[in-house]
Amino acid sequence: MNEAEVKALIRSRIKGCTITEVEDFDHAFAIYFVNDEYYKSKKLEDMKIGTGPIIYIKNTGEIFETGSGQTAQYYIQAYRECGDVYGRLSNSLEISDIPENYDEKKAIIDFKIVLGIGLSEAKVLIEKLLKDKKIEITLENEWETEEVKNKFLNFGY
Repeated sequence: MNEAEVKALIRSRIKGCTITEVEDFDHAFAIYFVNDEYYKSKKLEDMKIGTGPIIYIKNTGEIFETGSGQTAQYYIQAYRECGDVYGRLSNSLEISDIPENYDEKKAIIDFKIVLGIGLSEAKVLIEKLLKDKKIEITLENEWETEEVKNKFLNFGY
């Protein structure tokens, strides 16, 4: 679906409103809109509150009506991570896959580098991952978790 098609689709869902912008996020569109009264008058007293972007997922056709509390980027990131625009990033990370070319010494060093921990701590985590087929790591905040997740993905986990 292209931008003109998504505008036509969404227009039918937002009667009494005007689409002001469509932002393309590769696999999703964010459609921004305001109510017609405000669009015409530009007076703040005519603006309705709580109109966040509508998110259209290109490959599934899903449409999500969001709130104004977060950015479109936030909702789309939540969808990428959780499969739901209303999902929340957490400070926990679950690792359940071992790289195809698994080497215990390399894995221990990978964990040491990514998590900034000692070799013995890294070895304990690798042993637990091999035994339990998954481990959960809790970090300071969701942004650090995202960074660590990306590093692990680069190492093949």
